[in-house]
Amino acid sequence: MKKILSTTALVGTLFVLAAGSGMASPGNGGGNDDASGDIRLTGTMPAICEIDIDTKNTSLDMKDGAKKQVVAEITETCNDHEGYTISFTSANAGKVVHGDSGQGVAYTVSYDTSNNSSLANAMVLTRAKEGYGVDHDLVVDMSGSSNRVAGTYRDTITVEIAAK
Repeated sequence: MKKILSTTALVGTLFVLAAGSGMASPGNGGGNDDASGDIRLTGTMPAICEIDIDTKNTSLDMKDGAKKQVVAEITETCNDHEGYTISFTSANAGKVVHGDSGQGVAYTVSYDTSNNSSLANAMVLTRAKEGYGVDHDLVVDMSGSSNRVAGTYRDTITVEIAAK
């Protein structure tokens, strides 16, 4: 699944200031004695930040737990020379929650330099410069227990990338 968070079309501009060959210019009386001209080229490249998330479609083992389970590979690309941020937020404040009972089980995530972080609050990583095709695994750890309500537990982690 590719998630593009910030893109803008490339814009290029060509300015022709003077092109000689008989053009009238101030101070030459309109004659054809111009021997040179200037062409100024400029271009604009917008900040483009995107992430590609390859979910591993894994299921957490609620009874035995999850130990360093890779749940996604994330590829970061952002061309802002001042860097960018990657943020992770959880819909259930860092817990997988049983749909009917509301029982929640906390988990932690590891990504790049952040290890065993709770998503009770947003986790934000700051990159100091641009990055192209930077890959990292999102890893989950969760304790297991046989004393849990039977059924499906869920959470949604949202990953966002933004130029500084």
